[in-house]
Amino acid sequence: MRGDLDYIAAWHVDRRTGVAGALKPGLDDAALDAMEAELGCKLPRELRALWRWRNGHPDTSTVHSFVWYHQLMPADEAMQQYRSLRSQHLLDWDRSWFPVMFFQEEWYFVECASATVEASPLMFYFTESGPQEAYRSLTSYFATARETMENGGVSVDGPDAEMDGDIKVAAAAHAKYNPGIAFPYYVPE
Repeated sequence: MRGDLDYIAAWHVDRRTGVAGALKPGLDDAALDAMEAELGCKLPRELRALWRWRNGHPDTSTVHSFVWYHQLMPADEAMQQYRSLRSQHLLDWDRSWFPVMFFQEEWYFVECASATVEASPLMFYFTESGPQEAYRSLTSYFATARETMENGGVSVDGPDAEMDGDIKVAAAAHAKYNPGIAFPYYVPE
């Protein structure tokens, strides 16, 4: 996963999006252990590795998203979102679901478990349709994103330009890294 994260960060540097410079420094294990203590469960090792690498980036209204249009939430913001989602009785947000990325009424989340696991399926939650498995793991999510970027499926030129995407290129990369899992977005013929 680390190679894919470094590639994506370098992609942003090359395109002057402002994202790489806005990524927060990584967290130490003590901060992640404190999160787990509050949650009462264990985060997957790959999520801990992600937040040790970089602790997300600020609101996407000030910079582009790290991957297409989803904000890679800092750990403290993910905890706030988790608390908020758990308190909203209109949503069926399970106690074990921990959000990692966000865009409007969409979340990508992993499962927090009683025992430490290497990876969790990366699930997608949209308020209109509920939860569904979207990626095999965070690792496959970032591999999908890297391949999409390498193949021109995401483009942007500078901090003021819109980030654009080719859903067909993204869907093809998704199929490669997540066999048997439906792509979470509509792909036109």
